[in-house]
Amino acid sequence: MRIDPRHFNKFMAGVAVVAAILIAIATLNYTSGREDAFQRQMMEADSLGLVKFPRITSGDSLQLNQFRGQYLLLDFWSTWSEASTESHAQLAAETRGDLSDLAVIAASVRNSRNEILEYRQTHNYPFEYVDGTAFYRTMNLPGVPSQVLFDKDGEVVATFVGYTDSTRYDSLKAHIRK
Repeated sequence: MRIDPRHFNKFMAGVAVVAAILIAIATLNYTSGREDAFQRQMMEADSLGLVKFPRITSGDSLQLNQFRGQYLLLDFWSTWSEASTESHAQLAAETRGDLSDLAVIAASVRNSRNEILEYRQTHNYPFEYVDGTAFYRTMNLPGVPSQVLFDKDGEVVATFVGYTDSTRYDSLKAHIRK
C-alpha cells in the first residue's frame, strides 16, 4: 500500500494523534494501577506499626505504634513537590481546627536533613518530621504526596494519593468521624 504524497502529512498527523491518545491512556492506566496497588499494599500490611522512621530533629527513630489511641496520618511528602507543600499548609490549618486530635508524621522523601530543618523552621507546622525515603522506595509508593490514615487501634483505614484542593481533607474528616 502506498500513500499518495499529497495525503502523507495528513496521514502522519493522524498517526501522531492516535499514538498520543494511546500513550495518554496507558499512562492513566499505569498511574491508576499504582494507586490501587498502594492502597491494597497499605491495607494488607499488618506490621506497619513496627516500621522505624528516623527522626529528623534527633538521632532516634519512631514507630507508628507509638501513636495508638489517636488517629494518625502518615504523610509522604517532599519540599520539591508543590502539591506536597500546598497539602501541608491545608493539613496544618485542619490540625489546628477540626482535626486537632489527628497526629501527623511528615515522612520526607528525597530531601536532605538541612532542607527539612529549614522547611520546618519556615513553616512551623505541628508535625513530627521523619525520613521516609527508605520506606517510600521499599513500598514503591506511587508519588508524593501520598498519605496513610490509621485509626486509634493502629489499623489502616484510608489511603490518599496526590493533592488537588482542600476537599481532600473533607474525606479525611469523614473517615475520622465514623
